[in-house]
Amino acid sequence: LVRTMISLFYIGAGFWKMNTSFLDPTVSCGTIYIASLLATFAPEGLLPPWLVTAALGSAPWMTIIGEMSIGVLLLLPSRPMRRAGFVLSNMLHYAICITPHPNAVPLFGV
Repeated sequence: LVRTMISLFYIGAGFWKMNTSFLDPTVSCGTIYIASLLATFAPEGLLPPWLVTAALGSAPWMTIIGEMSIGVLLLLPSRPMRRAGFVLSNMLHYAICITPHPNAVPLFGV
């Protein structure tokens, strides 16, 4: 029952992000989080500008796909797929936790 509830939470979280505000990379919080993580943790010059631009432009959709994938993976009967969902959820929440100031919301990620 708990696994189903958590799965539906992740699927719902992805679904409710499908709106014009979140999908607009110029105002989406998904883009802001990715930009702040890249600026803090990727050494300058390591990533080519085109890759950074692509990552920032696709951040809203990648967030939606990632959250919904976690929910679907947790619902699958295959134990390895459920484990993959568990690992992806931990990666998502770890990224939220290490997001630097001023966008830091570490307690939200826990």
